Amino acid sequence: MNISFKAEIDGQSLEISLRPNGDCFDVLLEKGGQEMDCRQLSPHTYSFIIDNRSALLIIEKKSRGLEITLDHQKYHLLLKDEMQQMLDKMGIKSEELAQDKKIIATIPGLIRKIETRPGELVTAGQGLMIVEAMKMENELKSPVSGIVKSVFVSEGQSIEKGDLLVELE
Repeated sequence: MNISFKAEIDGQSLEISLRPNGDCFDVLLEKGGQEMDCRQLSPHTYSFIIDNRSALLIIEKKSRGLEITLDHQKYHLLLKDEMQQMLDKMGIKSEELAQDKKIIATIPGLIRKIETRPGELVTAGQGLMIVEAMKMENELKSPVSGIVKSVFVSEGQSIEKGDLLVELE
């Protein structure tokens, strides 16, 4: 499954797709179809292989968007998923639709699988974890895009309605 974004890097638009590839992911850029291999080194640091050359990427959350440092060059980055792009076309700013970034259990159950970890970038609609309730597995999806700040549960843990599961930043 590819995750696609429209990115604005220092005011220039660019389409980016992320494709899982084992324990890393491939990054595809719209311009020239450039493909990069990426591996996470720490929660906010990644190593890219671009044209057989290694590059270091550091991501920092800022009040509006992200600041990325790529090989000692800093850039301001805004990521827009399909919903945000549609809202922009309709003239609605996504900031106007402030959403809580704390994901709360809506039903009691058992955490079967956690599909994310702190520091990971997630998009609206992306699966965060599998919760078993009444012998059915339910995928808990992120309501908004963001970076996972904390995961408050572990696999095999019982949860109750209202428990804090994940917090995004």
